[in-house]
Amino acid sequence: MLVDSQCPLCHASGESILHALHDCEVVKQVWYQLGMNHGSNYFFSSNLNGTHQPEDTSRRALELHFFASPYKEAITRVCIPVYWSKLAYGWVKLNTNRSSLGNPSIAGGGGLIRDEEGKWIVGFARKIRMTTSFLAELWALCDGLNVCLNYNFAAVEVELDAKAIVEAIANLYYTNVFVFALMEDCRLLVSQIP
Repeated sequence: MLVDSQCPLCHASGESILHALHDCEVVKQVWYQLGMNHGSNYFFSSNLNGTHQPEDTSRRALELHFFASPYKEAITRVCIPVYWSKLAYGWVKLNTNRSSLGNPSIAGGGGLIRDEEGKWIVGFARKIRMTTSFLAELWALCDGLNVCLNYNFAAVEVELDAKAIVEAIANLYYTNVFVFALMEDCRLLVSQIP
C-alpha cells in the first residue's frame, strides 16, 4: 500500500501534524481569518520544531486557544439584593428550598408561608433520602402547595430559587420518567389554587 505524504491542501511534501496545524499555507489563511496577525504573530514567526520549555509550550497553547476559540460574550454578574416585598391584601407568599449533601445525595426540603405583611403563618420540612437536587426542590414545592391548599389560601405567590423547576412546570411538554408523577402533582396543585 502506498501512502501519499503530500499535503492535500497545499501539495507540499512531508505532511505532518505540525504542517497541518502551523506550516501549511492554506491553514495559515484559516488562522488569519480567525484573527491572527499577519507576520507579527509569535505563533508563525517561531520555529516549532525541536524541544521547548514547558512555559513556551503553555504560552503557545494559550495563544492557540485564544485565537481558535469561538467568540464568547463576557459574563457579567449582577448582584440583586434580596428582601421582602409587601404583597397585596389577602395574598400569601410560599417560599421553598432544598438542601443536599451532593447531587445525588441525602437531601431535605421545606419552606414557609407568610402573610402580606411578611408575618410567619406556617412552616414545613421533610427529610428526603437519596435524590437529586432537582427532585428535592420539586418535593419542597409540592409540600408547600399542599400546605397552601390545606389552609385554603385564596391567593398565593410562589417564590423559589430553582429556575429549572419553574421552566419544567410551565412547559406542559416536559417529560422525564423520573419526575413525571411529582411534576404532574405540582401542576395539579397549582391549578387548584385560585
